[in-house]
Amino acid sequence: MSALGPIWQDLSVTKAEVRSVEPRGETVAVVRTMYTVHMRNWAGQVVEGTEGDVEVGVSVRFRRGKIVQWYQEFQKHLLDEKRQLALAAQAAEAATIEAAEEEDEDEENLSPLRLHGKPYNPT
Repeated sequence: MSALGPIWQDLSVTKAEVRSVEPRGETVAVVRTMYTVHMRNWAGQVVEGTEGDVEVGVSVRFRRGKIVQWYQEFQKHLLDEKRQLALAAQAAEAATIEAAEEEDEDEENLSPLRLHGKPYNPT
């Protein structure tokens, strides 16, 4: 999807509602659609603050019954904000995982003498 429409990369669309279709002359139509979107973290959970509506306007030019041009207008600032929130959430999640792993290592180092990851038992 990102090759065809990079604005949709990493977004999950839960609802799409066509608000209007306006002809502009004989060869162009403008379609306005409201999308409800969100982004997910690595665990597949919705990232807080990324849920919401984004309006997209598409101008479509026709020639002999075929689409010859497709132009999207969208609220870039809203999508940028959602992506920044998702990146911050991923960074926080990675830091939490790293801290937990370090804590596990510290606990392992404090445990009884170990040899090759197993408790050392000289008998």
